[in-house]
Amino acid sequence: MVFPPYEVEGIIKANLNGVRYMLGRVDGPGLVVRVKDAATGKPLEAEVRFPWIETAELRPRMTDPAYGELRRLLLPGTYECQVVRSGYRTSVLNDISVGTAGWTQKTVELVREGD
Repeated sequence: MVFPPYEVEGIIKANLNGVRYMLGRVDGPGLVVRVKDAATGKPLEAEVRFPWIETAELRPRMTDPAYGELRRLLLPGTYECQVVRSGYRTSVLNDISVGTAGWTQKTVELVREGD
């Protein structure tokens, strides 16, 4: 959609604070979850859930299929995370501590069901 020139300045002003906020969060704090197949080491696409801060109305957050990685901005604190993929055992990470700056890194190796 193209906006008429007289509306552009107002659109920029209305969104500038949000853009500044997001740019300030580039360095976190947050969590990076990398998901791999435990047998092959290959990255996996998987759903990453934060059951104490998410609701059913939210769209599931998925790791990138090429890298098996998800970055989630979070406030400093302690979190639980569930990593779910069909055909694999669910992995639960408890007591993940996210500091006041930077990215907390976690690697999850999912095991195929039946292994």
